[in-house]
Amino acid sequence: MTTHQHFAVTVAPDTSAAFSPWTLARVGGLSARTCTLVGGRTEKLLRRAEKLAEEQASIGASLADVCYELVPALDTTPALRRVALAVKRAAFQSATLPADADDLSNHLPADALKLLAAYHRRTEETAELRRELASSVALDSEQARATLVAQLDHEPFVRSLALAAPEWTRHGLGKAREGKLDNRNLRTLYSYVTRTAVKTSPYSRLTTVSMPGVAGTGSRSYSGAALAQLALRAAARDRELAPLLRYRVAAHTSVRPGGFVLLTEAGGQGPMSWLSPFTGHDAAAPAWLFQADNERDHTFAELRELMGGRDSWARYLRMLDSGWIHPVVCSPGTGDPLQGLADTLSAAEGHPMPVRLHRLHRSINRLADAALPERTATIAAAKETQAEWRAASGIRMWTPDLVYEDAATGFGVPDPLDAELGGELSAYASELRPHLFRSHLYDFLLEAFVSRFGRGGRCTDLFGFLAALTVEDRASLPLSQAFSRDRSRADATRRADLPVGRTSAPPSVAVLFQEADTEEGRVPVVNQLCDGVGGMVSRFTDVLGDPLSDALGEWSSAMWPGIARYELVNSRACTTAQYTAAGRLPALIVPGEGMPARPGDLPLERATLIHDADRGVLELLGPDGRPFGLAYLGLIPPHLSSGLPRLLTILANPWVAPHEFGDRQLTSLRPGESEVIARPRKTVGRTVVERANWLCHVDRLPLPVKGEHESETVLRAHRWRREHGIPAEVFCRRIDDFTAKPLWADLRSAVSLAVLQQELAGSVPVRITEALPGLGQHRLRGPSGESLACEYVVGLRWPRPDAH
Repeated sequence: MTTHQHFAVTVAPDTSAAFSPWTLARVGGLSARTCTLVGGRTEKLLRRAEKLAEEQASIGASLADVCYELVPALDTTPALRRVALAVKRAAFQSATLPADADDLSNHLPADALKLLAAYHRRTEETAELRRELASSVALDSEQARATLVAQLDHEPFVRSLALAAPEWTRHGLGKAREGKLDNRNLRTLYSYVTRTAVKTSPYSRLTTVSMPGVAGTGSRSYSGAALAQLALRAAARDRELAPLLRYRVAAHTSVRPGGFVLLTEAGGQGPMSWLSPFTGHDAAAPAWLFQADNERDHTFAELRELMGGRDSWARYLRMLDSGWIHPVVCSPGTGDPLQGLADTLSAAEGHPMPVRLHRLHRSINRLADAALPERTATIAAAKETQAEWRAASGIRMWTPDLVYEDAATGFGVPDPLDAELGGELSAYASELRPHLFRSHLYDFLLEAFVSRFGRGGRCTDLFGFLAALTVEDRASLPLSQAFSRDRSRADATRRADLPVGRTSAPPSVAVLFQEADTEEGRVPVVNQLCDGVGGMVSRFTDVLGDPLSDALGEWSSAMWPGIARYELVNSRACTTAQYTAAGRLPALIVPGEGMPARPGDLPLERATLIHDADRGVLELLGPDGRPFGLAYLGLIPPHLSSGLPRLLTILANPWVAPHEFGDRQLTSLRPGESEVIARPRKTVGRTVVERANWLCHVDRLPLPVKGEHESETVLRAHRWRREHGIPAEVFCRRIDDFTAKPLWADLRSAVSLAVLQQELAGSVPVRITEALPGLGQHRLRGPSGESLACEYVVGLRWPRPDAH
């Protein structure tokens, strides 16, 4: 049985939380019942096998004792003595008795004869049961494969696969539809079907989005920001196109040498591209840099005049490669940066790149309504252009995610925050708040500021101050120590009531949770805690429209009442997850971002940072001398950024969310550890804050072995999970790979076990987590009555603490 651990915490004085006016629902694109891969007959046979095994072990132990006592009496008959010893060993191991076991009948008392006969019956029943189990498991596997293949008739699912798995769609989809499921095809199809049915993660129509009471049907498709960044950088290296672009120079803190300079490098291999900032002393900067303006864009002609030199093109390329200049992302126009770049370059008549940009933009923009062949062709064209632009761009950037699609669910979902569940989450919020604490990194900034500018001090060169902190040797150690203390949660509860300025967000989190229909009633299950300002959901305003946009505006006003607000989003120029979350508020323009300024945006150089000596906090002031709220609206966790942008995210949101109040990954396993380490389910009231989970090396899992019948594998898996108290439905994830997604599995299914064997190849530590809600516990029903996995996202906000 799974045990439950309840938290006992000290309640802080003010733990009453306000719910956000928005609730986002992330809805699975296939019925959860699609993952029913095991029939009721197999489950009954496994339970019967378990009972038979217990009975046979009990009878066998008694029979072995009888044989042990009989052996000395057979010293004069060596042949019978050997039979008795063989029967003893077999009975003790619950194995089939030797063929001549009945030769002992004349030497056994009546009770022992009954034991021998009972053991024979159990052996025959077990053999018959295993034959039935083999038939049942084979039927399960056949039906499971048919169920997986049948989903390929569901058009929204298949159209989404063109984006999520374009190569498989081109080369494996046709074979799968014909039922040709080799290991690779089975693994791919299984992983996407199960992800779509029970693992909600917004991507195309694998998971759609909705709001309670809003039956939106919108959808949008758009290019990845990394693809546009490659196109921009490729255009910047083309003699004909480069003069049509606009540029920024590397940001510097002084009009003469002796200050700091900020260089940024775009790069990334895999799902996430990033702008990496590097701050250094400006001794190596070219002399012309100090005559350039940090705050505005420059034309190519202005740059050429600034740089001078006999060969202006060669000098330009050297400056571009070294990072002293970088092109600015063109105005996004319709929301797709490819459109802005295409419009900017259209003046180059006869050049193939603008034509290609326009064609690709049109194809990607209409992808949401396109059929499968057009989708496949568009993805192939995007991959081809990515390879060409990457080769021409001079930057190391590659990503498989070239085209994105967001889609509304198409029907209204119920509001989960009714009196019952709203009360549970309010109680959860009260328990959570004392563990949400002000970051030690904020203390580092505070102490550094006061040390340099004094109590009540004022800094009008915020860029210079933050740049200095990222390069000074004396700052590196305390910065590292502060980060370590945040991770270790040192003094967490004593820091919960430390104040923050009006610039910073109040204590807030976004709670991602599901509902489980259990024997105890409706149970909220917390999946994760994220930043609560709104970046988790702002991406979807284009498909959910005014209801979400208005709710986000209301939430922002409540966060920073009575003052102006600006957004902070790092690396939006090349990271799609950041780009799509941005644009809801005027932006604080950070040097090196390379994004076009919009009316109302505020350059960092025009902001002032002050120390409020009465409250002991830092606050940002705009050019008008008034404070403004700084909202981090990115989707990427702020701690993944570095340098100057990281320091700004600390000012924007200095709160550290507790690990104990949401599902967390296990990150360690002792070398050579051979045991299965269990962690019980944790709850706050009825709210599950961490599912039961188990950690072990993959070689401990009951995966298929060569030559073993699949029914024997299923039976072995059943015994193993019962031994360790592991439920049949689980998520499995290797913990040595940050990018690996949890894979849903039914440990009673030979198909699931076969896929797990491929997914978890090698000797790696694995985390096994109970699937809660299980297949029969999802509450949401679609228009046809089908059960759908649904994860809700809701914001929680607490009052700003008063100064002590």
